Amino acid sequence: MQEKPMKGRAAVSRFFVIAIIFLVVSDRCLSQLNSPEDGKKLNVILITIDTLRADKLGCYGNAVIPTPNIDTFAK
Repeated sequence: MQEKPMKGRAAVSRFFVIAIIFLVVSDRCLSQLNSPEDGKKLNVILITIDTLRADKLGCYGNAVIPTPNIDTFAK
């Protein structure tokens, strides 16, 4: 059975929740970059991938589908 796409208020609410979470996390990261407490710079890499399940990555145990670049980065 196919999942019905969200419409109306549910889709808008979900978008705003995700946007707020992203803004809070990015604000925390940027504040650390501008004024680190211990004098060290904070390195942040944000990778966004649409429709990727964790169990399809080699670094999470999948040996069938090769994902060498993500696996190397995860190490």
